[in-house]
Amino acid sequence: MVKPDGTEEDITSGGETQEISMKNNGVYLNGIYVVKVTTANNSKMGQITIRTLYGQDTYTRKFEKNISQTIDQLSQATEKYNTINELLRAKGKNSVEELLADASQDSMLMYMAMNQIYVKDQEQEITVYFIKNYGPPYAAQYTDSSQQQVSVEKYGGFYISRFEAGDSSANSSRNSSSGISGVTVSKKDAYIYNYVTREQASTLANGMYDTNSVKSQLITGAGWDRTLNWIVETNGKTEDEVFENSSNWGNYENSTENAATNSGSSNMNYITGRSEFWKANNIYDLAGNTWEWTTGTFSNYTERPCLCLGGSYDSYGNAQNATERLYRAEDYLSEETSFRVSIYLQP
Repeated sequence: MVKPDGTEEDITSGGETQEISMKNNGVYLNGIYVVKVTTANNSKMGQITIRTLYGQDTYTRKFEKNISQTIDQLSQATEKYNTINELLRAKGKNSVEELLADASQDSMLMYMAMNQIYVKDQEQEITVYFIKNYGPPYAAQYTDSSQQQVSVEKYGGFYISRFEAGDSSANSSRNSSSGISGVTVSKKDAYIYNYVTREQASTLANGMYDTNSVKSQLITGAGWDRTLNWIVETNGKTEDEVFENSSNWGNYENSTENAATNSGSSNMNYITGRSEFWKANNIYDLAGNTWEWTTGTFSNYTERPCLCLGGSYDSYGNAQNATERLYRAEDYLSEETSFRVSIYLQP
């Protein structure tokens, strides 16, 4: 078995051998694991999903949903069989190899897709195929701040600010020459602390609280993901509203329903907590309004490795939903980029 920390261990019990392989050959503490159990007479594959309290990747949840949707679509195919053997008998073939050779196909999954055939015992193969070929590609190169994770694992949680960061000294909306002299606040009706680089955002977040017991910092990518998963788990928003289309609870160019009031590219939320319809579980502006810097980095993007999340007033909620990632250069600053503070107990 390959354990979540990347180490290997052989497990045998009652004559069974169990193996776990990681998606994309990477090492992920959270994600989809393929499990193979072999006995003297049989071998069977299954799937488990591992999520910790802290780091829950929202892309993994969307990925799982895509697999489920694909299986649902295949199950609507014209021809349906429970097993491969049923299919072979129906086609008068003695083996999968013979079936595929006659159909000029390289794989069983391609044969099923091309011929509108659904075979129930191939569902696991569909999952394995997705994991191997379409697993989130950035994960192996993605790094995040570890200090908060240590605290969360020790104490069981963390605090995320209700509001995007506010500038305590601002008497009007900020601009590119505003600087960072103002103290960071998290309160309603403050002017949003935009026009900051990732380094500036990190410095401002770190300076909000720093005592022997409590520390503040820029929200981590994992902390953001965990918050969104918590919102779904507590029925604050549905999976579709978080992972697919957030336009009905955020400030976007295409906001819908009550969220559409004063939304869009000419209506950036300069003031924190301006709309009661732009929140979930009493946390404002996770969806849209401004992209928010996090501590996350992605080594594949050397010129713009720094992770922003959540979309902005100038984007579309069905494309840049609350889970959406955007990578920018560390010194990038703009009207539509701000940050959010998280607070945790010193580990």
